[in-house]
Amino acid sequence: MLTGWDSPAWRPNNTCPLCGVKGGLRIRLDHHTGTCMDCRQTWDPSTIGLLADHIRVENHEDEETSATG
Repeated sequence: MLTGWDSPAWRPNNTCPLCGVKGGLRIRLDHHTGTCMDCRQTWDPSTIGLLADHIRVENHEDEETSATG
């Protein structure tokens, strides 16, 4: 028998790039997948980078790194 802990999905407080609803994203960092609970859009390992870029832009992370770097 194999047992283990299943970690909950990350719930960023960001909008979905497709439907624009905030707070509906669920991201499984361990699987490199994501979904929007509102519009049911999904991201797989080949497209999760697009969602990550959207979250970075929305959180202004690029501006923070250029200001401190």
